[in-house]
Amino acid sequence: LALLADELGFDVVWAVEHHFYNYSFCPDNTEWLASIVARTKRVDVGTAGFQASYSVLPDGAGSTYVAGRLIDPLVGAKGALVKFDTAGNVLWTATHQGTAPNSTYFYEGLESLAFTASGNVRAAGGCANLGALRDLSLLEYTPAGQLVWQASWDGPVHGFETELGMRVEADGTTTVLCTTSYATVTQP
Repeated sequence: LALLADELGFDVVWAVEHHFYNYSFCPDNTEWLASIVARTKRVDVGTAGFQASYSVLPDGAGSTYVAGRLIDPLVGAKGALVKFDTAGNVLWTATHQGTAPNSTYFYEGLESLAFTASGNVRAAGGCANLGALRDLSLLEYTPAGQLVWQASWDGPVHGFETELGMRVEADGTTTVLCTTSYATVTQP
């Protein structure tokens, strides 16, 4: 159906919920989304849920990056970045978690992806840090999955920062649009 939706000019195909659970019609939506992105020309893909994929970014070599959230029953939620090859095989997985132990599932997650001029991938999202509800997080990884740097930003009232979008300029400057306790700000 996703391939037909692409041919018919649809804008978006959404995956079913219940990611990584065997009782679902699609137990691994991240892998399914990566295979759809590799086989379509124009349709965007998306999903939501407790374990979710929020952003899909193909590179020029045919690999696909997927950003989202994974739930670890021992330590709570983690932001996740997964790279797939052209056949849908996982090349690497990187996870990120704030400093607050066993955070609520929706506090951790990577929600936007963009490439830098050097070919690295930047991921923006949220993390639960001690002393704050949810901070904005920004990370950069090499194509091989090595963390280059990471930063987090706590809004002016230590509230709930939610990433809405990200832009990376040619000079590497990154702007992240987010809400913070219901006030919209940008953070370079």
